[in-house]
Amino acid sequence: YKELLHISRQWRYLQNKLAFRFSHNSTVKVKDGDLAYFCPACPQPRVNLSKDWTEDLGRAWKYSRSFIMDGNFSAKHMKLKNDNDFDLTGGSGYFAALPCYRAHLQIANNKQPKSTCHEHKAVNQVHATQKHLVATGIGAISCARHKCFMLDTVVDFQKGEQ
Repeated sequence: YKELLHISRQWRYLQNKLAFRFSHNSTVKVKDGDLAYFCPACPQPRVNLSKDWTEDLGRAWKYSRSFIMDGNFSAKHMKLKNDNDFDLTGGSGYFAALPCYRAHLQIANNKQPKSTCHEHKAVNQVHATQKHLVATGIGAISCARHKCFMLDTVVDFQKGEQ
């Protein structure tokens, strides 16, 4: 059963590469965000806007993009028991590249004030030891109009709402 799960994961990855015109033996390196769809309806220069869109000053609202951020602070991801399990995409999809994200976490501010609200458990459990977990939640940024996830913006939370 484990072998079937592993092969099916590899099959989905290869199908995704083919959908984005990368072959299994391609010499072209897959870069960050190459295996993810962007929002096709949002205004994007050189994609779906006319060349003179910057001159339309009266309707600047028409060319703006809106984003929303959301997270799930109760999604727990436990450490894997299998050391041979690894990430196939490596940041080329919607998740941020792990080395860059870990480097950001090293320099990010880790101080979080304790909340005085009794019902706000996510903030107060930031410093609780959770050594059996890889992530304590997940967050993402998406297009506010069409709900498409933005490239390299899905991250897993390491310390609750922090």
